[in-house]
Amino acid sequence: LDDRINCGGFSFFPAEVEAELGPVPGVRAYLIAGVPDPRGRLGQVPWAFIVAEGEEKAVVRGFLRQARRVLPAHQVPRWVVPVRRTVCQPGGVVDMDKHEIIEQIKAFLESEFPNPGIDLTETTPLLEEWFIDSLAIVDTVLFLENQFGVRIDRRDISGVHFRNVTALAELVHSRLKR
Repeated sequence: LDDRINCGGFSFFPAEVEAELGPVPGVRAYLIAGVPDPRGRLGQVPWAFIVAEGEEKAVVRGFLRQARRVLPAHQVPRWVVPVRRTVCQPGGVVDMDKHEIIEQIKAFLESEFPNPGIDLTETTPLLEEWFIDSLAIVDTVLFLENQFGVRIDRRDISGVHFRNVTALAELVHSRLKR
């Protein structure tokens, strides 16, 4: 398993970023991971998973401020995801509970498919109110597979699993347990 991050022609290990960044005020623990670039331009992009001490939004801003000050641009995390813990399963998959999965799915959907007229909640009907086309569903499947290291079969792409964020999180969580 190659755990290098290949971002826009630059190749580096997550441990290099963590060593260069060092301790971050307000962050008890963090890990850096490479995630496929949703836009398909850079190969992978670094994400940070942090265990925040204090108000999450302020800690995330502080984390990004330090990362931008210390790291080269290609190593600065594109997403900073607050989690309760940073325990990894074999293969580097972050072990998360359903709440953490829900928050990551919501962050992805709000970023990649903004819908200013609707407040995305755990129960917002995705097929009726959020997705604009079938390509958005395909992009979401790719995100779920790459982000969480799970396999989404064609038969899983249905109204049952895509009815809302909670249903998607339950699907991912059930696959993490395998």
